[in-house]
Amino acid sequence: MPETNSTNSFELRFHFTTQEFHALRYITQLNTWSHRFQWALFISSYWMIAGFIALPIVFYAPLRQEIIDRSGFYGPPLIIFLVALLLMAFHWRIIMPAMTRDALRASYGGNEIELVVDNSGIVFRNSGITIDVPWHAVHAVTDAFGCIMLMSGEANGVAVPRRVFATPEEAERFLSFAREKVGKK
Repeated sequence: MPETNSTNSFELRFHFTTQEFHALRYITQLNTWSHRFQWALFISSYWMIAGFIALPIVFYAPLRQEIIDRSGFYGPPLIIFLVALLLMAFHWRIIMPAMTRDALRASYGGNEIELVVDNSGIVFRNSGITIDVPWHAVHAVTDAFGCIMLMSGEANGVAVPRRVFATPEEAERFLSFAREKVGKK
């Protein structure tokens, strides 16, 4: 829970959850072309894999004819479509959560994050590393996905989960303070 000495000082300690870390990564990479391109590659690669798996359906005439006889003319395309959907579901439900957990573990090592926010700026401590961010370096404050995000660059930021505050009013006070310091009310 936060220790607040005044209305202008917040001392927070917390552990990131996988969902909060994923939200931070999503927000920080939202407007980069490489991220958009990466998501497009996922979709196209699954269609390519589905097409490769379905090659026997398309080019092996006896199998194709058997499928058409049993399911009609639209059977082969539907099979290809279902294979692609299954691969995409596997990616989003199994692969992506595992990758996010691994990235969280690699970035924060499961250690407690200590965040001190006051009039001079933000002090972020984790695993013996201390980062000082003055307020003039913070260009945006975003309230999304259950976190208050203090963005200090196009792909950099600090996420403060709303759950670490004692009350919703305390979280709103922190959000107002951060927006005031950044200059956006």
